[in-house]
Amino acid sequence: MINFGTPEHGWLEIRVGDDKHTYEISDVGPDSIDQFSSSLSKLSSGDTEATVECYLEPSILRITFSSENEQVKVKLELNDSVEAEYTYPLNPFLVEFSSEVKRLIPLCKEPHWTHPNWS
Repeated sequence: MINFGTPEHGWLEIRVGDDKHTYEISDVGPDSIDQFSSSLSKLSSGDTEATVECYLEPSILRITFSSENEQVKVKLELNDSVEAEYTYPLNPFLVEFSSEVKRLIPLCKEPHWTHPNWS
């Protein structure tokens, strides 16, 4: 699944696929925390696809969530090259992902995360 570390000075660890893929995302560029929250909302309301872009400075990690037949596929692309794809049962994924996002949001404030939506 997807797990977040604790934001620290503009950086946040994200672990995907039972920690098989670990990245340090930056608060520079688009607000990826807001995008994770928005993606969760979209998937929960029945949308079939949502994408998050994370800046790794200088690389870009794109995470695409696609749901179909009660499953969600999580595709990781680093600089437009597919790194990995994971498939999970949709409802358990949404429950766990929601818990992670809700835990993360209160931690995203200055000086550790500088986007105004979370300050």
